[in-house]
Amino acid sequence: MQLGSRPMSPSIPPQLEPNSTSTLLVQAGVLVVKRHHILVRCSHWLNVPLLLGLILSGISIYWASPIYQHKPDPVTGNFDVAADIGIWMCGDVPGLHHYASPPDWIYNHLSLGPGMLAPALRLHWLCAYLFMLNGVVYVAGLVMGGGWRSLLPRRTDLVDALRMLRYYLGVPFAKLTRRQWPHPEFSRKYNPLQRAAYFSVPVAGFLSVATGWAIHKPMQLHLLAALFGGFDAARIWHFWLMWLFIFFVVPHVFLVFADGWDTLRSMIVGWSTRVDRSGTIEMNNEEKGNSAEPTDIPSTGKGSEQDVAELPAADPEETNPSVPTAIETQATVEAPSSQVDTDETPSLSANQVPQTDPVAVHAAAEPVDVKEHQSIFGERPLPIVEVAPRILRYRTRRDVWLFGAGAMAAAASAKFFLLPATLSRAGVRGDMSMPRKEWLLNKAIRVDDDVAETLYSANRMAPTYAKSQITPIKNNYNGATPDPAYIPEWRLTLDGLSSGLTVSLDIRALLVHHQIHDQITRLVCVEGWSAIAWWSGLKFDDLLHAYPPVSQAKWAQIDSSVNLDANGNSDPYFVSIDLLTAQHPQTLLATHLNGKPLTVEHGTPLRLLVPVKLGLKNIKAITRITYTKDEPPDYWAKRGYSRYDGI
Repeated sequence: MQLGSRPMSPSIPPQLEPNSTSTLLVQAGVLVVKRHHILVRCSHWLNVPLLLGLILSGISIYWASPIYQHKPDPVTGNFDVAADIGIWMCGDVPGLHHYASPPDWIYNHLSLGPGMLAPALRLHWLCAYLFMLNGVVYVAGLVMGGGWRSLLPRRTDLVDALRMLRYYLGVPFAKLTRRQWPHPEFSRKYNPLQRAAYFSVPVAGFLSVATGWAIHKPMQLHLLAALFGGFDAARIWHFWLMWLFIFFVVPHVFLVFADGWDTLRSMIVGWSTRVDRSGTIEMNNEEKGNSAEPTDIPSTGKGSEQDVAELPAADPEETNPSVPTAIETQATVEAPSSQVDTDETPSLSANQVPQTDPVAVHAAAEPVDVKEHQSIFGERPLPIVEVAPRILRYRTRRDVWLFGAGAMAAAASAKFFLLPATLSRAGVRGDMSMPRKEWLLNKAIRVDDDVAETLYSANRMAPTYAKSQITPIKNNYNGATPDPAYIPEWRLTLDGLSSGLTVSLDIRALLVHHQIHDQITRLVCVEGWSAIAWWSGLKFDDLLHAYPPVSQAKWAQIDSSVNLDANGNSDPYFVSIDLLTAQHPQTLLATHLNGKPLTVEHGTPLRLLVPVKLGLKNIKAITRITYTKDEPPDYWAKRGYSRYDGI
């Protein structure tokens, strides 16, 4: 007998009697709980490609100057702890004995590849700015959806976390022995282990951003750097926060799958079919301070029209003025027993009589507002809606398709953003030359330059140090160290002067006619290492007053004609510096290092010292300064690095 032809049962209310026009309506009684705001879901999944980009580029940046080093090994000459791990793996792990470069094994498998500092910096800051923007979206979703309360730690979390740990450890044994292993019951949105993980990750994200800025702008934001123990300590913080994200992934994925498909699906579609009335009633009691039994008090609150409006409109065939298609409460009510479709959406078979939960119907009809009794930090009961299975199937398919399209777009973006050499090592073939990629990465670094320029202040001084804090400073010439033969004939040439003349000065003229200033400041290299040194020399601003540039000049191009490449061939070096930075009280034309005249390794007889710029701007062995109205070219900017380089 068909469902529509069955006689009316006295146990079924007339408005719910199945007939040809109400069959679909009866199937609408599926209760689902709304777990995640759409902004939380979107930002959650966007973090996956962003963190992958940050980690790959971050390890490439770390490779340029590892934090954890030791004295060079007398046999291999290695000084990097990460390289030690690679050497050990290639020596003791089967299948890796013939690896070509054991010290580089870790970096080659966890980074963009060797010699990619400039591309890594550009990609890192593109991902970093998007990561910060995505974090704002995530926080907005938590606030708008009220989910922030679910992340706050609770007094009982330690004991309950141990219960959950015991449960997860026992799951495999229970499966093998085919015995019952009950899941601990909690009245919260997340179990204690989940909450600890989900609370710690946003905190780690905030600290990653803070330590990243402390490293990137240690002069302009020196108070922030000091908060983490200084520049070098901030690098250590940043390094281990990266590993925290990596170590989070494995247990996070394990917890999600151990908790069931419904948990993963809820982060895609936003709702869950796990509806538990008793847990929510207990939550209400806790918030109200009521010790009565759950069955003694109403367990619902007033729903919001906005939440109902978020659901897609029901099909006209599924509507009936006598029964609502969506009812929202703030209680948690167990869903009626029903069959489950292939997409896990409950539905009724043709031979089943729909049953309604009188408690749920009563709660929906007569809600009780308990919000006035709740603490602002108290976790709210999750909103519940009663929706037709057809609508849930539609929403599930739609959101899963959108999620799949987003995942494919993220995978395609890897080919767009990653370097051809990186993709080639990963086995990706084909034409990977994309001009738009270079444009976007250059745009990201330009935005970073604009931020640095905005942060600059002539009144903000770089931190100074005591002589006891001086550290060794590297030679760090990009190529070969110049031959000292240039020193006797050295002259400083000044062009672009207001007088229209070209002036040539020797080192004695500079020392005699200008006051010498001392300062002990930190030099920060783009590679990541830094050194504290005692510098002496004349202020660049004093030279500007003695030989003023043309009236419209805003930039200075500084050249070193004695610079050599790695093969010892002439490789003229040139940097651009804005005159505002040149006029900074701590910008020197240095002549001495640690109380002694500069050596060839450090740019004798004259070098630029700009504590508010990265080390690559601190050009050695200056031979010419030219003042210009327009920004001049820069040696490293042409090779993919920043042009402004403010710190």
